[in-house]
Amino acid sequence: MINPEFERWFGRDHPEEYCTGVFSDTMDKMGLSGRVISGWKLNNPRARLFGKVRTLLVEAVETNDERIQQGLNFLASLGGNDVFVVKGNDQFAYFGELMSRLSQELGLAGVIIDGLTRDTWYTQSIALPIFAKGYSPVDIKGRGRVASPDQPVVIDGLRVNPGDYVFADNDAAVFIPAEQISKVADAVRTMVGKEAEIKRMIAEGRTIKEILTSHTEF
Repeated sequence: MINPEFERWFGRDHPEEYCTGVFSDTMDKMGLSGRVISGWKLNNPRARLFGKVRTLLVEAVETNDERIQQGLNFLASLGGNDVFVVKGNDQFAYFGELMSRLSQELGLAGVIIDGLTRDTWYTQSIALPIFAKGYSPVDIKGRGRVASPDQPVVIDGLRVNPGDYVFADNDAAVFIPAEQISKVADAVRTMVGKEAEIKRMIAEGRTIKEILTSHTEF
């Protein structure tokens, strides 16, 4: 999961300690609640992703032109610190094996699909994290088309802007406004350090009283 963008904000200490629970708890304390999307599926339950949001809107419409070139050209413009966030559809799949292969070649940090994906026989065997609502073999052709790249989208009632940040694991995805990333990163690093210390004390056999003497939250 560690990429240059993750290291920029969180460094290299305790990378295994980062999870959506820590981000959610931290943002609750900062008054940034309600930026969590859960109940979706991650292709690899052990995967995690972090990066900068780049959005693509896919609209449902009867058409003979899915605007595949526009969608692929936008995907090809993304880099290793980017998370491809698609505002898709619940009636057809937009992202499957071929786009997964391309995304891996581009070194993307991950993919989030507000809608359906397909080809899980392949995507569940790869390192690229793909977080989506569900799966279907039904294709976009004749049913939808690419609309706007890098525009604000609304996902489960949450406005997500290009340039925002997202951390996701098997529990959820947490979206962080771009203007808050520095403060959130500082607070998350602090919480991760505290949790790492609590885990060390548990492993050492310290009593609950000893732990709570040092840490008021558990």
